[in-house]
Amino acid sequence: MFRDAPFRTIGALTALVTLLSTLLPLAGLANGSFTDTADSPHASAIEHLRAHGITNGCNPPANDQFCPDRSLSRGEMAVFLAKAFDLPGATSDHFSDDDSSQFESVINAVADARITLGCNPPANDRFCPDQTVTRGQMAAFLARALTLGPGNDKFDDVDGSVFEADINAIAQVGITRGCNPPANDHFCPSQPVTRGEMATFIMRSMEIGPITAPQECDVAMSGPASPTGDARVEPGESIQNAINSHGDGATIVIAAGVHNMTGPISPRHENHIVGERGAVLDGGGTAEFAFGGPGDDVTIEGLDIRNYASPVSEGTVRTHNSSQRWVIRANTIHDNGGQGIRFGEGWWIVGNYIHHNEQYGIGGSGSDVVVESNEIAFNNPDLSVNPFTGAGGTKFIRTKNLSVKGNCSHNNGGPGLWTDGHNIGTRYEGNLVFDNHHAGIKHEISCDATIVGNTVRRNGFGNDNWVAGAGILVVNSPNVTVQGNLVEDNNDGIGGIQGDRGTLEGENCEIKLKNLLVTDNRVTMSSGQSGIVTNETSLVFDSWNNHFVANQYEFASSHGKYFRWEGELLTYVDWKKTGND
Repeated sequence: MFRDAPFRTIGALTALVTLLSTLLPLAGLANGSFTDTADSPHASAIEHLRAHGITNGCNPPANDQFCPDRSLSRGEMAVFLAKAFDLPGATSDHFSDDDSSQFESVINAVADARITLGCNPPANDRFCPDQTVTRGQMAAFLARALTLGPGNDKFDDVDGSVFEADINAIAQVGITRGCNPPANDHFCPSQPVTRGEMATFIMRSMEIGPITAPQECDVAMSGPASPTGDARVEPGESIQNAINSHGDGATIVIAAGVHNMTGPISPRHENHIVGERGAVLDGGGTAEFAFGGPGDDVTIEGLDIRNYASPVSEGTVRTHNSSQRWVIRANTIHDNGGQGIRFGEGWWIVGNYIHHNEQYGIGGSGSDVVVESNEIAFNNPDLSVNPFTGAGGTKFIRTKNLSVKGNCSHNNGGPGLWTDGHNIGTRYEGNLVFDNHHAGIKHEISCDATIVGNTVRRNGFGNDNWVAGAGILVVNSPNVTVQGNLVEDNNDGIGGIQGDRGTLEGENCEIKLKNLLVTDNRVTMSSGQSGIVTNETSLVFDSWNNHFVANQYEFASSHGKYFRWEGELLTYVDWKKTGND
């Protein structure tokens, strides 16, 4: 019977996930490394394990077969676990019945790691290396290896099993779906595990890893302490004159001290404008912006940029005449009008502290933009710009292949991180987002996106419409995966909205909430709901392929109605009846 077919999950960064960075592309595995796996539903998982030396085969010395349908012995299971989890060598001899086993060393390594306790409780002085592994035993091995927490009761055939808690734990994070598709309300804890099934379980376990949260907002970088260049500009001297004199490719060092600016700086191609520690560009409340074109490939680094009077929807550091591929690195950009940075094509914005700007910290449009390791905080601090129409930590419009990674966005007067309008190929990864007035991460009227491995806390209490105060919110956008995030104590949990947008049409896709997959997230809720709402069409609940799968929830009340679906507020029990989780 087909059980537990492979599927890909992504969790937080761990040593195990690092192992996967060199995986062979699946497209190149059509024929496989083994002669007997082409028709197996577990073929891709088997190839993953082969690529990392976790399995060599089942018929030495040829090892051209894997034997995917053969039952797995406990000794073989120990080999899989020791290699997959990179266990150190054993320091103790735990069992009396494995001395003649070829697997003795790995059995002891697995026992050292407390992944196995033995096979004959309460004595547990034997391992039974030649016995087959049952699905219940497999659940216990993996739950211990990953130190998984408790899960919800998913299967109706595990009550009373000594492995019930472990089975629920691995189901909660998506390692198993069940053994009787399509219903999948059974786990079959006493059935033996095949080698093919084990390959899939191991692959999923390697990719999930524990979901952990960053503990502090410490991402912004410092510029160089003593930069050198082609010219050094003291306070009171003209930065623009130095640029014009030295031309394209010049490095201009801005000396420490306050430079009172009356107009913008226009870099040339490949200029590097770098500040000494303590270098300040002060717009005096009248200069409109600090930097803007016409040059491409410009780097702005190590400056304190403040008090510019940029209008709403314009940036203090801005693309001008379509200037491309700027690098904005290790600056502090604060207390300016409009937006701290308004980027263009190919810009990299890395390691800056962008705070207390009038409207947004960062905004803009363009392809292949990277926003990484910035602290984005207290923008639109007094809500002087309406956050419902446009203000907050960021707003990205018409981007392609945007990467937003490892940022800390907090206490902004609007969403923390916001893609709004015709973005495609967005990836939000590993961001810490907390205490923002509207949703933590919001993807709206846009296309394909991945929202993975973020920590999102206490957002959205300024917007209690529908599920709009969600930690993570997807609005009128198809092909979005929300996976492996930690979502705690927001006004709402994880939400999807399909709203009536009149005649508005998408530029890269239909602006419809289709193919939304919310999976493997940990969601803690004391208010609001997770789920989907609409004022347009019921198709969003069925034929548009939107699903919440294998998420783990914690609620303030076990009887609370923390979910929304088809216009109803639902308890968790009723939520599961909709086919979700």
